[in-house]
Amino acid sequence: MLLLTEEGVRRLPYVTDRAAAGEALAAGTAEADGRLRVVLRVESEEVAFGQLLGLGPEAEAVAPAALRERFAEAARGLGRLYG
Repeated sequence: MLLLTEEGVRRLPYVTDRAAAGEALAAGTAEADGRLRVVLRVESEEVAFGQLLGLGPEAEAVAPAALRERFAEAARGLGRLYG
């Protein structure tokens, strides 16, 4: 499950399977903060991480917890590198 900003919604079809992105976006629900909550079907956590990392702060991984932690670790690593 992801929370996407408007820019994340625009870019999702370019970083993952277009059909899967289209399905996820069509079924998404708007959040109070303006982001779109979507469930994106991917073949594995590894694939999801590799594809969605390119969205940066335009996508928040909500679930599964292991994927969310992986993004958090990547963010900490970037902070150490560029901080």
